[in-house]
Parts: sequence; C-alpha cells; structure tokens
Amino acid sequence: MQPGQGYQVYLNAAATLIYPAATAQFAEEDQPAGLSKTQTEHFTFTEGTGDNAVVVITTASNPRYSDGAPLEYGDEIGVFTTEGLCCGAAEWQGENKALTVWGDNNQTADQDGFVAGDTLRFRVWKKSTDTEHIATVAFQAGQPVVYQSNGFSVITDFVADTESTVDVSTSDDMLLPDKHQLLQNYPNPFNPDTHIPYQISRTARVILTIYDLNGRQIRTLINEEQSPGHYTVTWNGTDTSGEKVSSGIYLYRLQVENNVFSHKMILLK
Repeated sequence: MQPGQGYQVYLNAAATLIYPAATAQFAEEDQPAGLSKTQTEHFTFTEGTGDNAVVVITTASNPRYSDGAPLEYGDEIGVFTTEGLCCGAAEWQGENKALTVWGDNNQTADQDGFVAGDTLRFRVWKKSTDTEHIATVAFQAGQPVVYQSNGFSVITDFVADTESTVDVSTSDDMLLPDKHQLLQNYPNPFNPDTHIPYQISRTARVILTIYDLNGRQIRTLINEEQSPGHYTVTWNGTDTSGEKVSSGIYLYRLQVENNVFSHKMILLK
C-alpha cells in the first residue's frame, strides 16, 4: 500500500485488520505530504457509509471569498446535496486538501450521503464571523461534477460568495436561494475561460446569452427549464460556430421569467 492512496476493504464476516502488522500507528512525519486530516468544528456528516468519492481542492484553485480575501485557517469547506444534506467536509489549512465525499448507505432507512448523479454543492463556513456562504467551483475538464461512486475530481477555481449567507436555521431548503440573481463572472478579465454563476429561486426557463457591445448575439449558453438552485456556466470565449472571439468587452444576459439581469466582462488575449 502507498501513502496518500485510499483503499476500501470488504469483509464477509467481522474481523480486526491491523496494517502494517507490527505497527500501532504512523509517526507524525510519516503522514502523506500535502494532505491533512482534521476534524470539522461546524459541519457534520455521516462517515463510513461504504461508498465515497474524492474531491481535491488545491492551493492553485485559490480558495477565496468574492471580495478577494482568501479563505482563512480554520474555515471549513462542506459538500452538500441540493436538499442541504452535508456529505463531507474539511477544515481549510492553506494547503492541498483531499476531501472525502460520502455516498448513501442503501442499507439504512434515512439518506446519509449522495446518490449517483447528485450535483455537488459547496459551502464555506467562515469561522471569524460564524457564517455560511455558498461557494462556486470549477472542475478540471473531463472530470465529474456530479457524484459518482469512487469518482475523483480536482477543483481548479473556488469562490465563496460573501454577498449572501446561508440560513442554517432551516433544513430542507437551506441551500435554495430566495431570489433570482446573476453574479459577476470570474476570473474577470479572463483568457481563455470564465465562469458565470447565477441562482434561481423557483423552477423556470433560464436563458443565458453572450452579446458584444453592438448588441450582436455571440452565443446562447443556456436555454432550458431548470430547478431552483445555484448554477455555474463556463464560457470558453467562442461564438455559436465555435470560433474564438476577439478581445474586448462583452455582455452576458440572464433571463428568468420576467426578470432580466446583465453584467459586463472583459476578454483579454
């Protein structure tokens, strides 16, 4: 077995497993470099359900708040279902973090983890203010953004929204927004990709479109009915035909029911 690797052991009867055979525990200096194991003070979840995935949050993803301040030591990152069930969490310590996300144990009556296909929702608990904030993340291309048993995903960008807090006094709808909202894209300026976060408070048709300053439609990113929740769409700077657009200022426009929102963004090359 290799340090830093995760292993699952299945038994057909009760047993005690000791590995290595003659060693009671690892010395502190033998712990895998770059990964830390800590207990969470705020977020609670069920461990050891027998099904899990791993999400890696690296320092390169620049975990930060939307006001530009970095996550602080002791802040916590939690992964939630859309319904608000925490399925894994870890304390941020300013270093690479491998976060175990637990799946549901179908042998129990209550849901205690993700089921396959569930969207991964992220929250940050800010220790200094004792507040929870919705986080928007981007994953490495080609990696799962929904729960998959034994899945492995690396986050490439991580931003927690300081403009709104999560009401932790409720349960079922604690992650559901109370209004439609279009947030500022990030990074901005950008090259070549940028992420556009938005939220909707009830089921509705959502249309997200990119325009240039002359009002010419560049590309429609979303045109579908969506459930209440928080979403992030990535635009790679291409038009409808797949051609790269030129540098400049662009508008992105969100239409939900009778509500229309727009923001500017800058593409630099």
